[in-house]
Amino acid sequence: QGTKISIRKSVLFSAYFVIVSFFLIYNSFSIDMPVTYAIPYTITAVLSTYTSYVYSKKSLLFWKQDSSYYVKGGLILYFLYVVALSIRIAINFLFVGYQEVMLNQQGDIITINRPIVSITTPELRLSSLIVTDSLLTVSVGLLIGRNLRVMKYYFEQMKNNNKRSGTATQP
Repeated sequence: QGTKISIRKSVLFSAYFVIVSFFLIYNSFSIDMPVTYAIPYTITAVLSTYTSYVYSKKSLLFWKQDSSYYVKGGLILYFLYVVALSIRIAINFLFVGYQEVMLNQQGDIITINRPIVSITTPELRLSSLIVTDSLLTVSVGLLIGRNLRVMKYYFEQMKNNNKRSGTATQP
């Protein structure tokens, strides 16, 4: 049992993975994480994407059935992404907390972060965000690499089909 290849779904899901991850990592930067961490996060994402892209060539199984292309493999990458995302959200909820928004009598908006675990130090909060953001960056890179490999296979097959049908009609 595999999955029917859909370029539209691959692009949409990849964009979704990147947007959710970007939002959570941006959230880390908005709560006092140094901006210099953007460089290692970017390098990590690029390296994990490339590694997944290269590894996916050997680990994914492709086939054609009823004029549709299918792929099998890479399910562990989705599982890793869900685990990383869940851990990141839990860490955010525990150490950063939920935000309470109030209005004072002058009409000014006051926001207060209410962490669940209030005995944390800034160093513990920062290190937990770094670890979970790194895990999230690696997992989204792995998913993007897999999806790029699937899309490349699909486009190569379409190009090969067009060449065969194009050469068959010429004299």
